[in-house]
Amino acid sequence: MTQVVSMLPEAKLDIMLARHASLEAELSRPLGADTYVRLTRELAEIAPVVEKVKAYRNAVADLAELDAIIADPATEPDLRDVATEEKPVVEARRGALEQDIRLALIPKDAMDDKNVILEIRAGTGGKPARCEAVMDVRVDDVRTEGPPTKADPTRLLRGRSLRRNEVGRGG
Repeated sequence: MTQVVSMLPEAKLDIMLARHASLEAELSRPLGADTYVRLTRELAEIAPVVEKVKAYRNAVADLAELDAIIADPATEPDLRDVATEEKPVVEARRGALEQDIRLALIPKDAMDDKNVILEIRAGTGGKPARCEAVMDVRVDDVRTEGPPTKADPTRLLRGRSLRRNEVGRGG
């Protein structure tokens, strides 16, 4: 029987599951508009993580069952073979869910949802600075592996601001 040590903060996950249940219970009663909006936002924020936590715990329970089937000498050979084949798939699913949960537990920065305006001024680096800024934007896009930013790097190369009406032509 293989014992897997989880690197997840189980106490924090338990608190999150309890908070999710209490939010659902609070939302089932009549509430004022402001309270309802605040609670639904919080619920929407933690619901995806809670789903992953539940799936993770199901995968851990499935692994324990598979280990018990494999270790039991009274198990039929065919069932033991099926359990042995299924175990790596469940282990991979558990590992992926564990990684997703770890990433979801990273504290959210207040600036994550804000827009960013990159301003490049003439006389403070000129064309080399513009090219370097474009490369920084591209590197950040690749590093985050998310969708590209809304900024069009070709506008930066032409010396225009990210908003056409804001500055006009640069130097």
